[in-house]
Amino acid sequence: MPILFILKAIGGTILICLVPGLSLSFFFFRGSDPGWLARITVSVAISIAVTTIVSYLFYLVGVKINASNLLWQILLITSIYPLAYLARRLAKK
Repeated sequence: MPILFILKAIGGTILICLVPGLSLSFFFFRGSDPGWLARITVSVAISIAVTTIVSYLFYLVGVKINASNLLWQILLITSIYPLAYLARRLAKK
């Protein structure tokens, strides 16, 4: 049981603190490569900021903050930027 708890904590930390910002950093730094250390550092800062802002906006609308809703919000944030990138690439062709 403690191993499952540790894995959930590590997975949740990566999901909240890295994934949305990493997606956004690839969108912002598309012309240059800042290096992995800089990209991860910027990703953590962006992830925390964006996740907090989006959660607060959903809270203002009336959506309760719980693990399931937070997961869907993070997946929504993470999927917007790759879809925008694909739309931009298809529009150029």
